[in-house]
Amino acid sequence: MNPGRDTPQIIVVDDHPLDLELLAEVFEQLGYSVHRADGAEMALDLLARLPEVVGMVSDLAMPGMDGNQLAELARRFRPDLRILLVSGHAGAVRTREHPVLPKPLHPDTMRGAAAAFFPANANDLGQAAPRRGFA
Repeated sequence: MNPGRDTPQIIVVDDHPLDLELLAEVFEQLGYSVHRADGAEMALDLLARLPEVVGMVSDLAMPGMDGNQLAELARRFRPDLRILLVSGHAGAVRTREHPVLPKPLHPDTMRGAAAAFFPANANDLGQAAPRRGFA
């Protein structure tokens, strides 16, 4: 991957390979440079190595460290990181701080959520506060 200077970079985290690819492809189609992580530990490693990453999309339920725990740790050293969680568990509408998008993931739903949560302009990502309450 060779992201351009103005291309917003995000990390997509999911322990299910098909969901990981679907999420990554949707964000790539929207113009994001996507770093894939198959678990929380890999995501944290990428965050530590890639200061240009401005957002993370993570599955909520993963073995070991779940999405909430990952978000909490990530925010300790990256407080401005924009975080969106996804979940296949019924009733998971929102966590303490982060919006949760329900699975199964339909590409149109993901596009709408991405557009609402992550601004289209890379420069806006570092300035705007995360939007809440999209659906």
